[in-house]
Amino acid sequence: MEESLKRYILESFREKYHRAGKKGKGTILKGVCEALTCHRKHAVRLMRKQPPGRKPQPGKRGRKSKYDTPEFLRALHRVRKVMEFRNAEVMKENMAEWLPFIENHYGSFAEDIKQKLLIISASTMKRYFHRSDSKLVLVYLQHAQDLRFERKFRYEQTVFRMKALQDI
Repeated sequence: MEESLKRYILESFREKYHRAGKKGKGTILKGVCEALTCHRKHAVRLMRKQPPGRKPQPGKRGRKSKYDTPEFLRALHRVRKVMEFRNAEVMKENMAEWLPFIENHYGSFAEDIKQKLLIISASTMKRYFHRSDSKLVLVYLQHAQDLRFERKFRYEQTVFRMKALQDI
């Protein structure tokens, strides 16, 4: 029996199966077993609401982070830049002292962001910095590659000019 025909039979019986009572389900299963020439247990599995196949992947597990807002992450990275990319432990220790200075010179933060900056742990900061640092490394490597190409290009131009001068 073709797969498309099997699918059509199952879809036509599935809705009736879920609306039926216990006796009705038994007769429908008997009909499906005869039509598809399969065992009763296999027919029960095929009649599930969710069609057989891979189960859908669940979303991200666990509690949502309170630090995942873009405004907070921008503020955290601004503080890190002003603190000259110090490590997370040093930032955590000195955050209360540095925040008034940073707000005076670089603009104030919203009150909820300021509170989050004061309570964030060093390990959470490390996690966020690790994510962004890997992106920064890629940008740096691309920039370094562009510089190498530029230096090589200048060198080749200089060699070409020197050869041109020698020919004159």
